[in-house]
Amino acid sequence: MKRFSDLQRDNPTISHRMMTLELRTLEVVGIVARTAHGGYPLRVDYTLTEAGRRLVPLIDALGAWWVAETTA
Repeated sequence: MKRFSDLQRDNPTISHRMMTLELRTLEVVGIVARTAHGGYPLRVDYTLTEAGRRLVPLIDALGAWWVAETTA
């Protein structure tokens, strides 16, 4: 589980608006689940769904391939 602010801190080059749009898209397609907690300021947590967890090895493999191709 990660808060929106943690995700934004981990990805400093993406704007607040683009991060929000991307997370909404990932939520719609079932990759992440969003949990909003009441109060001020609003706290929002994101977690990977089962479908999202199944994608992790594929993304890791793609990253490893990219590193191998660009360093060869």
